[in-house]
Amino acid sequence: MRVRRSVFEAFAKARSIPARDGFEIVQGRRRLGLTQEQLAAALNVTIQTLRIWEAGQGTKHMSRKTRDLREVLSRMDDYVVAPKEKAWLSAPIEAFGGRSPQELIKEGRIREMVVEFDRLGANSNES
Repeated sequence: MRVRRSVFEAFAKARSIPARDGFEIVQGRRRLGLTQEQLAAALNVTIQTLRIWEAGQGTKHMSRKTRDLREVLSRMDDYVVAPKEKAWLSAPIEAFGGRSPQELIKEGRIREMVVEFDRLGANSNES
């Protein structure tokens, strides 16, 4: 099973984010199938702030505000097969309470996804 490496791979490990990583936010947003408005709401920032980040500017709080998003994308690299990623994002997932990952992200419940991925990973390591 080949798993796609995220454009966020280095981004997810960084503590401070250089301005050039606005490109990674754009790529991550597109990968998740979200509009700027949807991602801004999910991250609890204004659309203007997201646009500034995507332009590679004003990244002072970006690392903290996007931490959970970066973690979800990293977990997706580990658990979701790339060719099936779009279908997975829009499909109801039992582990997510019958909600689709996109729904949870749009509602700003990104942390819940990270926790569930970690729980699933811990369970698979016990097997």
